[in-house]
Amino acid sequence: MKSCQRRRQRVEGAGRLVAATEQRGVAAGGAGSFAHLRGAGSTFAPINALADNRGAFRISEGRNFTTAGNLVNSGLLFAGAGSRLTVNGTLTSAVGGVLAGSGELQVGLLSAAGAIAPGASPGRLLLTGNLAMQESAALEIEIAGLEAGVSH
Repeated sequence: MKSCQRRRQRVEGAGRLVAATEQRGVAAGGAGSFAHLRGAGSTFAPINALADNRGAFRISEGRNFTTAGNLVNSGLLFAGAGSRLTVNGTLTSAVGGVLAGSGELQVGLLSAAGAIAPGASPGRLLLTGNLAMQESAALEIEIAGLEAGVSH
């Protein structure tokens, strides 16, 4: 399935979507932009140089994505279960940015000033690399059970 709606790009399965030369919605990651890559075979060449996400960037259902270099996130960056986001360099999560999902993040350094929200109630977000949490960073987790030390 391929669909493209106003400032929304979505690729599923082994589909391929090629954007026009105006790439503000995804490559520049403008506020309100959205990209969701699903499935191991999907490709979307125009965002391989993604360096600044200010919208929503999601990978899921076994889709892996590797950046060409550093990545700054001030929007939503989501790695679903079975998916891996590899940042070749530093992933900077700015104030207001959210890193979420149940997948895997591989980074040289994650510099977090925003929220880290592992799981999808429940779940885990695996981080491979170094983590530097800034004073403004927040770890958003859910703890189950009523009895401390026994059920959580």
